[in-house]
Amino acid sequence: FFYVTFFISLRLIAQVSPYQIVQDMGRGLNLGNTLSAPVEGNWAPIVYEQFFIDVKNEGFSNVRIPVDFYGDRTSGSTESFSINSGTESDYSGSISDFTVSSTYLNRLETVIDWSINQGLYTVLDFHGAELKSEFLTTFNSSEPNYCEPNSAKRAADLMKFKSIWTAIANHFINYPETLIFEVVNEPYFELSADEMDALNSLIISTIRAT
Repeated sequence: FFYVTFFISLRLIAQVSPYQIVQDMGRGLNLGNTLSAPVEGNWAPIVYEQFFIDVKNEGFSNVRIPVDFYGDRTSGSTESFSINSGTESDYSGSISDFTVSSTYLNRLETVIDWSINQGLYTVLDFHGAELKSEFLTTFNSSEPNYCEPNSAKRAADLMKFKSIWTAIANHFINYPETLIFEVVNEPYFELSADEMDALNSLIISTIRAT
C-alpha cells in the first residue's frame, strides 16, 4: 500500500506544470535582507514565526526567502587555484572539500518550516552580497576577480557551488513540492545566457541526483 501511494504521489506531482505552480503561488512577499545578511539582524529584523502567520492571514500565498551560503557559512576556499586559461586540468577536488554550516542550515530549516506549516509556497532563493563577490563576479570579464572559463579556479568555484546545492537538496530532501529552489538570484548582471544555461543544468542535475 505504501508503494502504491508513493507512486501515485509522484505521478500527481509530475502532472503539475510550471505554469500551474506559478498560478497556485499567487501573491507573495520577499523576506529580504534577513537570512541573506552576513549575520541575521544586521540588515533587517530577525524573523519570527508570527511573520508567516501574519502573511497567511493577510491573504498572501507565497514567501521568497533569500539566503547566502558564502562567507563563513561554507568552509573551503578556492582562492589558491589559477585563474588562467588552460589550467582546468590542474583541479582535482571534490564536493567533500567544502562543508556548509549546519547551524545555518538548521536555522533556515526552522524558518522554512514556519512558512510551509502555514500552507505557503516557499522559495529558497540563493542570493546575497557574498555570493556575488565570491562567485558571480568571477564570470564577468570587467571585474577584477574574473577567472577564465577553463581555469582551475572556475572548476573549483563550480564545485563549491555544487557542494552547497548538494547540501541544501539533501537537507530538504523530504519536503513537499511547495518548497521551491531558486538556483541563483539575478545572474544576468554577471553571467551570459549560455553560462547560466550550463549552471542551471549542473545544479538541477545535482538536486535531482539526491
